[in-house]
Parts: sequence; C-alpha cells; structure tokens
Amino acid sequence: MSTNTPVTLIGLGPMGQAMVRRFLAAGHPTTVWNRTPARADALVDAGAVRAATVAEAVTAGGPVLLSLTDYAAMYDILGAAEDALAGRVVVNLGSDTPDRTREAATWLAERGATLLVGGVMVPAPLVGADSAYVFYSGPREVFDAHEPLLRLIGGRTTSAPTRASRSSTTRPSSTTS
Repeated sequence: MSTNTPVTLIGLGPMGQAMVRRFLAAGHPTTVWNRTPARADALVDAGAVRAATVAEAVTAGGPVLLSLTDYAAMYDILGAAEDALAGRVVVNLGSDTPDRTREAATWLAERGATLLVGGVMVPAPLVGADSAYVFYSGPREVFDAHEPLLRLIGGRTTSAPTRASRSSTTRPSSTTS
C-alpha cells in the first residue's frame, strides 16, 4: 500500500493529463474525473482510478486539483458535488480574474472547502521539469501542507499570502530546487 498522499485531478486536457502522469510516476494514488470519460482511458491504464461521479472524485482523498478553463467550469462541475466539498482542499490551476477568484474562494468556503490557486507557467510537455515555475496563492498553512505534492508539477514553486493574511506575519516565500 502506498504511503504517498492521494490526489484527485478533475479536468483531463493536455495539462491535466501531464499532471496526472507526474503524480503516478511519483507513486501517488491518483483519482481522475473528466466530463468526457474517455480522456481518462490512458491514465487509468497507467494506474489512475477513474471516478464515476464528481462527488466520488472529490471524496477520494487528498487535495482536489482542477485543471479547468475558468471558474464557470468549476461551478458547473463542483456544483453537482457541493455536499462532498466540506473539509476538502481545492487547488484551482485554471485561469480567471482576481474578482472571480475571490468569489470562488467564498463559494467554496460556504461549502466548507478551502481554495488554493495556482498558475502553471509552462506548457504541458514541461510539467514537472525542474525549470517549471508554478505560483500559488492562498492560506500559507494549506500550501505548506501540500507543497511536496504540488512541487511535482513544477520544481520552482512559489507561494504568496492571500489578501486576508497579508496583514499578519505571513510573508511571501520562494522554495526552489
């Protein structure tokens, strides 16, 4: 049995698939879900577990990473699993505006989940490379708890505090290989 952190990835476009491959290669139990189930076929063949529903994916264990186009897609997908979000960490690696990010953090918090936001600064073929930069924003303690797993996406990982935590003693930090 693996002692590595389990992880769920929702959204299996090229970027999502690249991330899943990195997690599997590092021995992390990885659950996947996509609106088009066939996108998971090769990943399941490589060892990922296909969730039948979004709720099953969200509750599989570990952080829930989203590789989606925007927050509208997040609401469409996670809206079907609202009851499963309590106590979960959701890591959104898609793009949208700062206002929409704050709205999503509130929406998730109202359902008992915590949002960590990331920006992957390389194309899918370079996911996991030592030179790959990934920037995160959100509660520092949430980032710290999941940094070893998140570092698999990019060797150069940086976290900055959210607006709410900037007034505390938390300061941005950079952790690079």
